[in-house]
Amino acid sequence: MVKKIRISESFENVHVWGIASAVSELKMVMLINRQLHISLRKSIKIMSKTNIPAEGFITFTYVNENYELPIRYILFLNRTKGFSLFSSQPRFDYIFAIMGSLSSHEIHRTTMLFRSIREVNAFIPLSHESLKNDKDYLMLFD
Repeated sequence: MVKKIRISESFENVHVWGIASAVSELKMVMLINRQLHISLRKSIKIMSKTNIPAEGFITFTYVNENYELPIRYILFLNRTKGFSLFSSQPRFDYIFAIMGSLSSHEIHRTTMLFRSIREVNAFIPLSHESLKNDKDYLMLFD
């Protein structure tokens, strides 16, 4: 079953970061999986009505069911062939989001783990509100 979520909706417990890195998406997935001890997997491609290459943008997801409410990890490839998925954040190569209830300690730990990855040039927290400018996108999650 596919769950459809509009980016313009308000989410509770969403944490978003922009990642600047020159590594390929598969290497980035491997680095994140290793550091966070998760298993991101290729999920869907995101398409938009305008300014998106024909092949779309790849996402990687992982759902951790070990919590009372599942926590979803999502890595968006944000830039490809001169296009940005989230036009409001064109300087980032990737957008990383965690949807679910995390403590401030877990958020800080995640930030420190990402910043310890040598291949990550920048890991900047973003407000999910800043992504609302990208209303045309429909994200599909398994």
